[in-house]
Amino acid sequence: MADITHETLLQNLPVSIVVTDNTNTIVYVNEYFKVQFEPHSPGENIADLIPDFPDDYLVEFMRDENRINGFYSTKIIAGNKDSAPFDIALKKFTETQEQFIAMVITPLKEADAIKEEYKNFVNIVSHDLKAPIRSVNMLSDIILDDYGDKVDEEGKEMFALIKVSLGKLNEMIDGLLQLSRVVNRPERFTAINTYELLNEITRELATGSDIKINYGVDIPPINGAFSKIKKLFLALVQNAYLHNDKDNKIVSITFKKEGDQVHFSVSDNGPGIPLQHHERVFEVFQKLVARDDSPFTGVGLSLAKKIVEVHGGKIWIETNEAPGTTVSFSLNNKL
Repeated sequence: MADITHETLLQNLPVSIVVTDNTNTIVYVNEYFKVQFEPHSPGENIADLIPDFPDDYLVEFMRDENRINGFYSTKIIAGNKDSAPFDIALKKFTETQEQFIAMVITPLKEADAIKEEYKNFVNIVSHDLKAPIRSVNMLSDIILDDYGDKVDEEGKEMFALIKVSLGKLNEMIDGLLQLSRVVNRPERFTAINTYELLNEITRELATGSDIKINYGVDIPPINGAFSKIKKLFLALVQNAYLHNDKDNKIVSITFKKEGDQVHFSVSDNGPGIPLQHHERVFEVFQKLVARDDSPFTGVGLSLAKKIVEVHGGKIWIETNEAPGTTVSFSLNNKL
């Protein structure tokens, strides 16, 4: 196997890393792996290390062009010890025109500790960080109630700005929580009726006559996590609506099938996004207008990107000659 990029870094990471080729043969292990799983070494079949792997799991994973990442929990024979439970994160990559699978192996106890840390993080963000926001908000109201007659118009405007800024901060925290939940909260994949889902979203977003959402009854089903797919379409439609400067806002959702893949596109008749910002807008808290003048949190497209990646897909902004923005994403539609 050719030299792996950043091999020195991989050798010294405090986690076990193993790489297999398209014949399920181990071709690389790092130093931490050698300590944890001696005498297993390159040249063996991965089944010698992980006998509980289904025979066709890695074959199907390697063959599926739409899957890049994977996750599996199983027991591993660690040296001469009894088998123990581990979590395995898989990443497919290509080098010198050959395909390989890199596996990061984590003891289940460590994985449970990470999940516990995540729960603690969510609790801290949800309660501890939001508590000062609520306190400042409440104190602002008390000051205006008790001393409103002594505060001039300029002072009242400043208090109003404080409340707006607190609201934005609260929304940014909510956005971070949503991003964290998408990555860390697993959900079972099911066949989703996309047409009914879009009907549901349209009803929820009914804001009068200033927006029209177009999609066909023939839009195909999606194999995915329902709540995440709903958030994906919701984020894209809301982004198209909120950034639209037209009196009559139009959002169109179309699709194109390519084998087991479906490319969905969400287009609008708004001002469009300059080409040089097509990558930047997917970064969290990135906005194309001045921060002080913007009512947006800059989380919507970041959230959409995370959801698509969790489903093994890709998302991008089309380069269009016509005005408006088209956000496209691809998903594996194999049910």
